[in-house]
Amino acid sequence: MLCPYFSACLFRLDTQRPARRDLVNAGYVPALENVPRYDADGFGGAHLYVPWWLWEDHAKLGFPRGYHVEIGGGFRMPGVGSFHGAARDMGYGKKLKQRILEEYGAAVSFSGRGEMIPNNLSYCELDPEVVDHWGVPVPRFRFRFSDYEWKQARHMEGAFTSLIEEMGGRVTYRGRPLFEKNGISIPGTIIHEVGGARMGDTPRDSVVDRFCRAHDVPNLYVCDGAPHPRFSAGSVSSLRGGQESRRLQATGAHRTRVWDSSPSSRVDHPGG
Repeated sequence: MLCPYFSACLFRLDTQRPARRDLVNAGYVPALENVPRYDADGFGGAHLYVPWWLWEDHAKLGFPRGYHVEIGGGFRMPGVGSFHGAARDMGYGKKLKQRILEEYGAAVSFSGRGEMIPNNLSYCELDPEVVDHWGVPVPRFRFRFSDYEWKQARHMEGAFTSLIEEMGGRVTYRGRPLFEKNGISIPGTIIHEVGGARMGDTPRDSVVDRFCRAHDVPNLYVCDGAPHPRFSAGSVSSLRGGQESRRLQATGAHRTRVWDSSPSSRVDHPGG
């Protein structure tokens, strides 16, 4: 099935430096030096989240929609490259230990997840040459960011730098391995990619209907993120859960059998 319909994803620009290599900046905040220690083993990230806050300013920002911010820091297990080159500056011994004790926990990070706007240069099609093990043509994805995404990524970079500096900190690391030029994630390397089988009212411009039923194949439902041409912050699973609930209500499949105390008695119960 040819799916020449728009695709989108969440793209990413980070100002943190954990184990992954596709991140951008790290910030150091002196006000966090020598703060009380706590055990941070066993969890990932700080579980802090900042929703998009500039809905009324899109006209002057130059891009629609927005991004959310995930915050990192705390007392994770130190690794190679921790403490911003303390060994190079201090050598060995008591001064090095004192420097590390002061700086441990004083690093912060800001990771941005932005919503992409669909465009006609991003789509899925069947490869005219490559086939799988059974001789079926494999899908081929074409993808390109628009000016909207580039402007949003530049806004992220400025916002994260400002946050670090307003806290009295400084940006300590700025690198972009595995990123496209100017620091935006390579398509498909982050999370929550959607699109490729967009929903609509007619097979002329969509693959599935509003209940994610294929127009051209009876009783075929597409139950992942492919019917959605774009997606904002959060988890695709929550969006798909709501979609499936509406689909079940529309098709009557939500009617379940509920048994009462009598083995020979049963009633239909809408719900489930």
